[in-house]
Amino acid sequence: MPQHNVSDTKPYQPVQITPYLKGADFPASKDELLECAEENNAPDDVIWAIRSLRPNRFKAMADITKSQSNGYH
Repeated sequence: MPQHNVSDTKPYQPVQITPYLKGADFPASKDELLECAEENNAPDDVIWAIRSLRPNRFKAMADITKSQSNGYH
């Protein structure tokens, strides 16, 4: 299966990221979300997508969805 590169495609949809955030406690910092994603064996593309999110702190999973709908910065 060919490698998928997020930087060459549209941003990941929340449904593709949120499974890797299972067990995350909110509010959460971006670093905490990254740690959770890594513990859930997220692929590099998902890690990249989380790093691209703004702001750096999220009150709820819905904030991630909102950040993605505004695009990556």
